[in-house]
Amino acid sequence: MRSAPYTGSTISSAIWILKMIFLVILHLAGDALIRASSPKPNFVLMLADDLGIGDIGCYGNTTIRTPNIDKLANDGVKLTQHIAAARLCTPSRAAFMTGRYAVRSGMYSCGEARVIHWLGSSGGLPPNETTFASILQQQGYSTGIIGKWHLGMNCESLNDHCHHPLNHGFDYFYGMPLTLLNECQPGGLLQIDVPFRAQLTLLTQIMAFAVVTLVIARYSNMVAINWKIIFYSALLVILFFITWYLKYGFLHYWSCIIMRNNEIIEQPMNLERTAPQMLNEVLQFIDRNKDTPFLLIVSFLHVHIPLITTKAFMGKSKHGRYGDNVEEMDFMVGSVVNAIDNAGLKNNTMIYFTSDHGGHLEANDGKLQTGGWNGIYRGGKGMAGWEGGIRVPGIVRWPGIILSDVKIDEPTSLMDIFPTVVHLGGGELPKDRIFLVILHLAGDALIRASNPKPNFVLMLADDLGIGDIGCYGNTTIRTPNIDKLANDGVKLTQHIAAAPLCTPSRAAFMTGRYALRSGMDSCGGARAIKWLGSPGGLPPNETTFASILQKQGYSTGIIGKWHLGMNCESLNDHCHHPLNHGFHYFYGTPFTLINECQLGGLLEIEVSFRAQLTLLTQIMAFAVMTLVIARYSNMVAINWKIIFYSALLVILFFITWYLKYGFIQYWSCIIMRNHEIIEQPMNIEEMATQMLRELQHFIDRNKDTPFLLIVSFLHVHVPLITTKAFTGKSEHGLYGDNVQEMDFMVGSVVNAIDNAGLKNNTMIYFASDHGGHLEVKDGKFQTGGWNGIYRGGKGMAGWEGGIRVPGIVRWPGIIPSDVKIDEPTSLMDIYPTVVHLGGGELPKDRIIDGRNLMPLLTREALHSEHEFLFHYCGTQLHAVRWHQKESGAIWKAHYMTPVFFPEGAIGCYNTKVCGCEGDHVDHHDPPLLFELLADPSESKPLDARVDPQYKSVLSRIKMAVTEHQKTISVVPQQFSFFNNLWRPWLQPCCGTFPFCWCDKEDHNVAGLMG
Repeated sequence: MRSAPYTGSTISSAIWILKMIFLVILHLAGDALIRASSPKPNFVLMLADDLGIGDIGCYGNTTIRTPNIDKLANDGVKLTQHIAAARLCTPSRAAFMTGRYAVRSGMYSCGEARVIHWLGSSGGLPPNETTFASILQQQGYSTGIIGKWHLGMNCESLNDHCHHPLNHGFDYFYGMPLTLLNECQPGGLLQIDVPFRAQLTLLTQIMAFAVVTLVIARYSNMVAINWKIIFYSALLVILFFITWYLKYGFLHYWSCIIMRNNEIIEQPMNLERTAPQMLNEVLQFIDRNKDTPFLLIVSFLHVHIPLITTKAFMGKSKHGRYGDNVEEMDFMVGSVVNAIDNAGLKNNTMIYFTSDHGGHLEANDGKLQTGGWNGIYRGGKGMAGWEGGIRVPGIVRWPGIILSDVKIDEPTSLMDIFPTVVHLGGGELPKDRIFLVILHLAGDALIRASNPKPNFVLMLADDLGIGDIGCYGNTTIRTPNIDKLANDGVKLTQHIAAAPLCTPSRAAFMTGRYALRSGMDSCGGARAIKWLGSPGGLPPNETTFASILQKQGYSTGIIGKWHLGMNCESLNDHCHHPLNHGFHYFYGTPFTLINECQLGGLLEIEVSFRAQLTLLTQIMAFAVMTLVIARYSNMVAINWKIIFYSALLVILFFITWYLKYGFIQYWSCIIMRNHEIIEQPMNIEEMATQMLRELQHFIDRNKDTPFLLIVSFLHVHVPLITTKAFTGKSEHGLYGDNVQEMDFMVGSVVNAIDNAGLKNNTMIYFASDHGGHLEVKDGKFQTGGWNGIYRGGKGMAGWEGGIRVPGIVRWPGIIPSDVKIDEPTSLMDIYPTVVHLGGGELPKDRIIDGRNLMPLLTREALHSEHEFLFHYCGTQLHAVRWHQKESGAIWKAHYMTPVFFPEGAIGCYNTKVCGCEGDHVDHHDPPLLFELLADPSESKPLDARVDPQYKSVLSRIKMAVTEHQKTISVVPQQFSFFNNLWRPWLQPCCGTFPFCWCDKEDHNVAGLMG
């Protein structure tokens, strides 16, 4: 049975970090040279406890002195997006040791006990988990861990030590099997189960008071009660007290112990001696093993409370006891590094420094904070979503192998250490763990082994509303083929278009970037390409996913609508044409369907401006006629030449604008095959059948090679041209007929894939470019789409109805069937997804806003990688969506909303498409805030004055907007007035302009539809 193809985050992250390490090895020489010169490198891995990323000089702290850690960073690589796999000690360390999320080994919980609380409990790192220490031990390494363990001790008997370090691949252990606690310091603040202990104390006092009351009452003869009852009651109180006090009153003895290997050598530990003893053990281990390859984990007790610091460092920092403790740890780091260097091991030892998670913000001693600082990052220890809880220092030094003074701004994880040291130490990753990941979590390895070049069929509807499809809630329009596609795959319920209009949305889809990054969005009169004879379009320097797959050996084709421009400077330069953007084959319209494509149809393009031109022409003609009459009647003495040239001026004025608007059917409604115009004007009644024929031919031609096929439907854009086989068949008039015809075409494409034997090797995707068009009507009848429960529609970037679209993905054997995913995703995500699956690499020179969907589709990841999505109307930011993953909430803040007309309407019926700025929008200060899971219709904004969450949510969104806007660069605007101005010399023409007409199409398409 075939499984889903995506590795866990651990393996993909590991591949990345290995790449970064070896990228710089002796000028890209590769690991062969490493193994020749250093077959068994040493590893010193230093792990701080509760250290905040903002507590170190090289990460921005200017007051706490950390010269040794700073030097380590200067001599090696500093990772700026180094992420802990969990936000608390035990699960983070379990993930670090195993290279797997802690939930995979059962080392995670959402209850009160999220870490190991007691040495006398049976929980811990399971004996069947494989640590990197155990793999290196088998490779002949001496392995040791000195310091904190905190991954359990015994399972069933006192000395079985099933969770002990020596049972997990270490030859030597010195340190605490648990962790530092406040209770380790006599007289310190309580830490463990404090509220429960207070309840036990209060209950004991109440019970004792009751017994004393009984004694007094008995002595005073107030009650007649047997002394035996009083005695046993007192005994019960004493036994109750002893029972719980034995547990909590001697924590100092139970938890605060030091072991060497399997022997307890201090109980309770002497806190003041622990740091010097640890350092001494580290130095002795290095000295003992300097002639053999070794792995040494230095697991600091610093900077966990109670912040025990030796006298040499007390009072030396500007940040009280916490600063003292950090500076003492820095000294120990320097001592370890010096020991390595002095032993002559510098060039053969990889040294790594990090923290197990973020600093503990809530730790305090009275008014003084005794926890760490996480710099600019929000949150801290215990908070899995906020960066402050999981972003940690990450420093790697290996002279001669890794470059010095390098900063890497790519996401990495503590879990990456597992595959890194295993690989460098000559070991192999566990096969059972890899297969577990591959078979159940769908990894890259399986995809590329069984499907090295999967096919992609990406279907994009035009103006389709999310409420128009059966699987998204419509009960009257019949869409059985699309519904079956969803049943056989994954349905995305929060699939978001990057723009609410055709051209910018398609530009974002093709490039994986917000359209304004490429200049493909505007707030002016033109928010989409209006003319084939204008120079605006998708810039030649933009990289589409088609161009990347083309380089990977794919046959690439797009059939249907393009609408991303044609020429730049000359008639046939085709700089914006599909064949200049990574496609081998194009059949369809380089523009879009418009009402003018249908003879006698309603006008669509610049209707009000054309009316003004007509009126002006009539006024000018009337003026000339008036002059003629006045001249004949001798009312005015005017030269006939003036009248002649005035009439000529009117005629030339009329010809000028009528040449542009009167022949739109010829200028805009054309069909091309590759670079050749084959129909001008297009026969729109046959377009659907011709498209279907081309689709089937493309699949048949390329069934033996990997291919990318974009099916860019002309459905369901006005004028809703539908073949006779589907006309009058739906309950929703012409619009419903058009949707049902498109559904038939979807089924035909899927059947062509399946009948060609490509079903299991083809990813099929279906979506719409944006929401349905509410304002389009034919008389009283609406001819646009329905967006279900969602407010707004096409042209509205903030309201859900304009941007929430269907999203369906099918890939049998790889993606599970009949699954619904309620996580935010974007049309831009298709870019990195198909590039990754097709074996390509994302461009390094630009920001890609999309995210790889495969972890989500295969259910390896439970959450979308999108935390924020930005909803632009033209170049104006109308709204921002925040996925608050720790709570599951989806917040959306509206800064501007369109002004509907007439008042009380649901759209902009005066302009047909809502504007983005000026008088066309209402500005909201404070912004409107909705929680979309509770209020998907966006009808009840939170009250900014009384809702307790409003301020914190808006504050976080504001921070995200600030960071996002820093990434926006100024680029040439493709929709500027001049770039969207019709230029006759750029107008595609299959004859001699202006006599543009041809029909080279094969019209033998009978039997394809219906």
